Amino acid sequence: MTFHGHARRARNEALPLGARRLAVKRCVSAYAPFGYRETLALLIRLHGPLNSGRALVAAVDTLEASRGAWRAAVTELAALRYTVRRSGRRPVEAEMRRREDAALGGWAWPGGLHTGGPRARLRAKRLVAVPFLVRHGVLTPQQGRYEQTVREIHGSGSADSLAGMTALGLGMVGICGTFGFIAVVDVGLLQAYAVAGATAAALTLLQFFLARKIRRRAARRLAAGSASPPPPLPWTSPSPPP
Repeated sequence: MTFHGHARRARNEALPLGARRLAVKRCVSAYAPFGYRETLALLIRLHGPLNSGRALVAAVDTLEASRGAWRAAVTELAALRYTVRRSGRRPVEAEMRRREDAALGGWAWPGGLHTGGPRARLRAKRLVAVPFLVRHGVLTPQQGRYEQTVREIHGSGSADSLAGMTALGLGMVGICGTFGFIAVVDVGLLQAYAVAGATAAALTLLQFFLARKIRRRAARRLAAGSASPPPPLPWTSPSPPP
């Protein structure tokens, strides 16, 4: 049975509550951006335990809205890749990634969340699961392995390197803040604008260097495992969920 078939069963008030709950879980099996367990946990956090008709219908509505947004985003991404292939010119990897991220609306919960409390919305900002992206052709299997390695390195903390980068960032913030204060005293600039601008610049540089360091470590880890880093662009057309 398709996603829509399970959704109809979940909304059918003539069915027993257990059958409707099972239909919702099968909807999650068919469309789970965060993986089955995390997607189901998000729905429960948003709408409460799935032991009432209201919660079941609300959960299906949330899934359908996200699924519709995802289908539209994947269609737009496919059109973007087709246009790039027809142009015969491969853009810079960073530029193509930026354009693909814009087409997908980011890699958080597709369509965003407009209901639920702050904790639920924060949970929805996590990254879409790598197997989900590979399944729909957003990433190739090789790129999926690379992306998963990047996330593992980022999530593990890598205490030594991350601590060093954090200390470097704090040092940059302190230096920029000191120069900002000197500028206030000597030149007469507004302290708030000077310090805020210097701090923002320092944090942006820290984010850039940390992301580059993580991706280099991921490439080395894949190379050590007899795998090569992924090609810069997935020249396959993504497929929307059925």
